Amino acid sequence: MSPIIALMTDFGLSDTYVGTMKGVILCIAPGATIVDLTHGIGPQNLLEASLKLASVVAYFPPETVYVVVVDPGVGSQRDAVIVETAIGRFVCPNNGVLTQVLRTYPPLRVVRLTEKARPYCLPEISATFHGRDIFAPVGAHLAQGVPMETFGDPCASESLVTCDIPAVDVASGPDGRIRLSVPILYPDHFGNLITALTVTQWLAWVEHSGRTAPDVERDVQISAGDMQWQGIVRTYSDVARGAPVAYWGSSHHLEIGIREGNAVDTLHLRAGDSVTVTLYGLPGASP
Repeated sequence: MSPIIALMTDFGLSDTYVGTMKGVILCIAPGATIVDLTHGIGPQNLLEASLKLASVVAYFPPETVYVVVVDPGVGSQRDAVIVETAIGRFVCPNNGVLTQVLRTYPPLRVVRLTEKARPYCLPEISATFHGRDIFAPVGAHLAQGVPMETFGDPCASESLVTCDIPAVDVASGPDGRIRLSVPILYPDHFGNLITALTVTQWLAWVEHSGRTAPDVERDVQISAGDMQWQGIVRTYSDVARGAPVAYWGSSHHLEIGIREGNAVDTLHLRAGDSVTVTLYGLPGASP
């Protein structure tokens, strides 16, 4: 089987950066299968990259090498690392971009790139394009079978930088209502708003309530922007055209959309804003 190298960057596609990285990889590993996870990460948005990366790794073979270049600190003293997990190996800056992946798949080995990696990088290393000069060639050599330790020194997993993942805020009142203030993590290409509330958290609420999931989801009230509505549904077609909709997305997070519309434009909400999910008649303890 040819090696698989999966790329994620915030480079966009209007410039030649991504194509150049692929050219470097193919010079070293001409038989590699290169997969573009996305190059549409918001510029320097480590949180978005961390969440989107975690949403895809379970669907790839465990021998995949991931080259992740979202790198606000390019050219600085920040470290570059190779991290091995049960789900694959990651070549990236040590800046928190692996935070969400490592919550599910803890690091098995970590190597910090040092001068040992220099023979495997391009002859000239620019201050601003480490994706081309360091990460792409190291990822390609790694996929070709060069051992991790060849590129640097082993280090403790505790040395890996993490980024903050917004959490759901819980408030309960004497009226028996539980209000969840749910941060918006990022919008997708269609303008749907992906939130921090996960199915796992939700099912904990359902179990705590003693009710069935369909009953709780039918009765819940959603407030987003200047719109309010009732119920979490299965898919867009469960509501009328132009109506707001709350549903469990493919990444197992609660998402807010507008049927055949754009929630970002309609609700005037962005990453960092919150939506409110109100549950009725539930015990006040947190799930």
